[in-house]
Amino acid sequence: MIHFVGGDPDSDKEECPAVWRAPGGLYLRGKTAVPELTGRLSKDVGKGEDETDVWVPDRLFPAIREAIDDDYEPGRQGPGRHDFKTLLAATKHSLIRFETRDAYDINEASSYEQWRETGDLSSHDWGEWPDMVREAIARGVRWRRVRIISRPMSEYMRWEYAVTDANVSFGEDIRWLWRDQAADLLVPAADCWVFDNRVIRWNFQRGDDSNPHVYSYSSDPRVARDIVALSSWRGTARHRTPTSNPSRAYSVAAAAARINARASSPTTARPRKSSQARRYRAMSAGWVSVSSPPSSSTCAFTAPSSKVSMSNDSRARTP
Repeated sequence: MIHFVGGDPDSDKEECPAVWRAPGGLYLRGKTAVPELTGRLSKDVGKGEDETDVWVPDRLFPAIREAIDDDYEPGRQGPGRHDFKTLLAATKHSLIRFETRDAYDINEASSYEQWRETGDLSSHDWGEWPDMVREAIARGVRWRRVRIISRPMSEYMRWEYAVTDANVSFGEDIRWLWRDQAADLLVPAADCWVFDNRVIRWNFQRGDDSNPHVYSYSSDPRVARDIVALSSWRGTARHRTPTSNPSRAYSVAAAAARINARASSPTTARPRKSSQARRYRAMSAGWVSVSSPPSSSTCAFTAPSSKVSMSNDSRARTP
């Protein structure tokens, strides 16, 4: 029988090193050693194919001592599996959401069918999402959402675009990027949430767009660094039309024409830019934001639709 002994008392609940007592030994959970470190450790003792090197903080040593000495109370329980609310509650500074698909589970899109028939979004059920967003923002969390989409926009994306006004009103910073403009960027291959630039929760949809609600987690700083960098390009997020009239429309067609004009402009006479510079230019050409700058006017953004005229982009999917 396996007994939980304890975890690191100073670690956040979403990524806690821990120790368990089992017949004949211990189980440890910690950070997986990088290959370079594994190579160093292997100089001292051989490593089997079924063995893993982990690192735990010295704060866990008291629990390890308890496990070694069998000096613990049977029946101890840990904090349990973490969910979105737990991770959000522990977030202090930044929350980033990357969305990379052109369609999602319509069973989780409460107003989708009504919108298809009438263009009406009044039946959309936001549940507790607005309060979750506002509460996090009120305590200083910057909430960003990046959507990478194909053109022309799928019907689902047009619906999502239509409902995003509400997301923005809750306080989310919503951004869109054409998929072809992201071709040379280090874009995640699956949707994910990034909490405080540190913990990543991956979400893998099925091929039929249904959501199995199966998640995996990572706190590898190398992975988090690359994902966070994609949302940190200065001067790229707020691609907007200078105007004091918040109802002025900024069409996707016009934006695409400008982007294509930039991309097709003569470059043979210019010195070749570094890969990083070319990525920066692609980002600044391709980003469109519907969120208002702190002290500026709102830029409306109209998505093409054969059914409904939609200004601004918007929509939030419950995690």
